[in-house]
Amino acid sequence: MVPRVAIRGHSFKGAGQYYLHDKKADTSERVAWTHTHNLPTNDAEKAMGWMAHTAMSAGYLKEKAGIVRTGRKATSGPVYSFSLAWHPEQQPEKEEMLGSGMKMLEILGLNDHEAVFVAHQETDHPHVHVICNLVNPENGKMAVPSYDYLKMSKWAEEYEREHGKIYCEERVENNEKRRNHSKEDRQYELVKHQEKKLDRAREIQELYNGSDSGRSFQAALNEAGYTLAKGDRRGFVLVDESGKIHSLSRQLKEQRAKDIKARLSDLEQDTLPLAKDLSEERKHFYRDDYETQRQKDIVDAAIEEEKKRGAGEKKKQTSRANSSVPNKEEKLPYDDSHLKKLDQIRAREQAEDQKRYRLKKELEGFYKRSEQENKIKALEQKLIKQDNFWDKIRGNYWKTKESLEAERMTLGDIDWRITEQNRALELDIEQSRKKDIPQEPEQKPNPDLTLEQKREQLRQQYKRQEQKKRDQDKGHDLGR
Repeated sequence: MVPRVAIRGHSFKGAGQYYLHDKKADTSERVAWTHTHNLPTNDAEKAMGWMAHTAMSAGYLKEKAGIVRTGRKATSGPVYSFSLAWHPEQQPEKEEMLGSGMKMLEILGLNDHEAVFVAHQETDHPHVHVICNLVNPENGKMAVPSYDYLKMSKWAEEYEREHGKIYCEERVENNEKRRNHSKEDRQYELVKHQEKKLDRAREIQELYNGSDSGRSFQAALNEAGYTLAKGDRRGFVLVDESGKIHSLSRQLKEQRAKDIKARLSDLEQDTLPLAKDLSEERKHFYRDDYETQRQKDIVDAAIEEEKKRGAGEKKKQTSRANSSVPNKEEKLPYDDSHLKKLDQIRAREQAEDQKRYRLKKELEGFYKRSEQENKIKALEQKLIKQDNFWDKIRGNYWKTKESLEAERMTLGDIDWRITEQNRALELDIEQSRKKDIPQEPEQKPNPDLTLEQKREQLRQQYKRQEQKKRDQDKGHDLGR
């Protein structure tokens, strides 16, 4: 069992074109079967369009669920896809593949989301792709499948153990290292999933120096996994097995473009493949491998960062233990009272925003202001068309104008009523806020104070009263 995660995308249409059809074609011979999950259709093509509609309606779904549309917006797309591949020795039935995909959705916390299953049959190893919509169809919230690769790796190991044979020994070893790390001393062992990167420039330089012609250099590059191709403007370029394009001149030291062209003069550049087309083809083919490697890089970087942080923390603790002078600052307890106060303020503001939002929706449903505006726009357009001699003679123009004025008066009355109810809500919110926030008690005159101090005390009391009055007037002015 090999699980792989693809890069998140923004287009369900593009995902459907890739997974539901043959590569770079409109046919679908490689598709063995499809299945839809939490969708009102069994047609996979229509399901893709339905998921796109759900993603575009995320804001509306949030409003309908009473969720405030605040917070950081997601930069990655809602299209989340992963694949499950079996060994060629294994030939699971549709029920087994579908059940494994459902189990993976449950592990990732996406069981309530929309998904399309697509099984392919163009390779020796059976595999199924799962395209999931990260936007929840009930509340519009975007799911974040964190640590998805690690969860998949752990489940894949358990799956192989249950079926009696381990096909990936390296995964078992890496998962064992993760389980045995020590959290107490924060010493995390770095788990590698990839071989060390080769020094590309040094390798290509050696191949270039060891060849005496363009054809021999081309043959040596092919053996090393590089393809000599024709670039857009840079002349000769290299395309590696994963589809990345590299400038040939940048890999060779002290070799000008003129010298390289002379060395490769026995090659006709027009006969070489176009680098852009070759790169697109290889990236298309190795798409899943790209995503697996990307996830591995992210995990390795996170573990390495945690290891460095743990080593630094341990070194810091050792230096403190060896120091004879105690650090007085570290003995002071951390005061998080200001954070608690900010949380209370944020909670109160969110509750107030929800009250405003609910009132807004109630007023829109009761007064139907948008419908009134549409009536006025229609009458205005009609009045413009009737602004001619004959309609004025027949009286049509004046009847429409009279109706328009009446509708405008109705709209003004609606706006006044909405403003009054909003003002009443703001006053209620202001009163509730005063109850929640303790007010400073008024200072009573002290007979022991001097005359000047008594005057200053009265001035401060007068200022507080004036400020309170201005706040009340501000609340009354909301409806004006």
